[in-house]
Amino acid sequence: FGAQVAYETFFQGRPDHPRDAAPSLDGFFLDNVSTLPANGDWNRDGTTDTGSDPTVRHWVQTGERDFYDEMHRLMPGHVQIGNNGYWPMPTSTNPTPVDPLYGVLNGGVLEGLIGASYSPDTYLDFTAVMNDYVYVMETVAQPKFEFINQENLGVDGSDPYDATPYHAMRYGLCLTLMNDGYYTGDSVHHHSGDPADILWFDEYDGGGLGAGYLGRPVLGALGRPQVRPRWATGPFGVWAREFTGGIAIMNPKGNGPQTITLAQLGGPNRWKRILGTQDPATNSGAEVTSDITIGDRDGIILLRRKPRREP
Repeated sequence: FGAQVAYETFFQGRPDHPRDAAPSLDGFFLDNVSTLPANGDWNRDGTTDTGSDPTVRHWVQTGERDFYDEMHRLMPGHVQIGNNGYWPMPTSTNPTPVDPLYGVLNGGVLEGLIGASYSPDTYLDFTAVMNDYVYVMETVAQPKFEFINQENLGVDGSDPYDATPYHAMRYGLCLTLMNDGYYTGDSVHHHSGDPADILWFDEYDGGGLGAGYLGRPVLGALGRPQVRPRWATGPFGVWAREFTGGIAIMNPKGNGPQTITLAQLGGPNRWKRILGTQDPATNSGAEVTSDITIGDRDGIILLRRKPRREP
């Protein structure tokens, strides 16, 4: 019933409101697709059910799946995503905690993964952050429109947990580039749509090179979604993923400043820095001819001097 109402109200249009039809919509986003529901009378038997009870959770998840199954039936070929920011990780006693939602959504929003008081990046550690990211990507179906959300960014790319300009933003963006999610950096906590609250950083278009300047991930292990660090320096290692147009390097929170040698980067005449205006010390446009030091909870994007052609 809920799926039918949403479909008619916002996509097909109702007979009494035909101008509400919006057939150009790509799909729908449903907020609060939680696997930990609130307490309530979920089976309508007159008694309150405890949301943490595995049986109750399964009832609610089954209802959520019914909604998505019906939306897919009503809108074949369209995208159905949801807020999956609180999906629990597998445990030895519950290896599939999001079942029966596994493989049902085409993606969603991993809300507040970084930058908020409730973020795993704040109260846990980098391993928890990356595990959340990898697991959510595993649970969603193609085309996997998963948005990795960082909150409370300042206009200078800082956040409440690192006041150094541009470190926090680069960290969130480069972390996102380790897998196939889409980065969403919010300047506020409540996801404002006000244009004044939507920030832009040089790394988004390579300092004016244009959207898609990094190209596609390269073939092979260096371009696949990364599940382990490239270089074993510091307690969490330094991570990297290569693209036909460049490389994203990310130094996790708690790893301390780390230096990547020119030899580790493949030698001279291979990479150059973005030419930007916001942080010219980092994005100077210069060729990389020496070692690079990356701060704790920071990252960097380098351009490939000769874009790589894949077969």
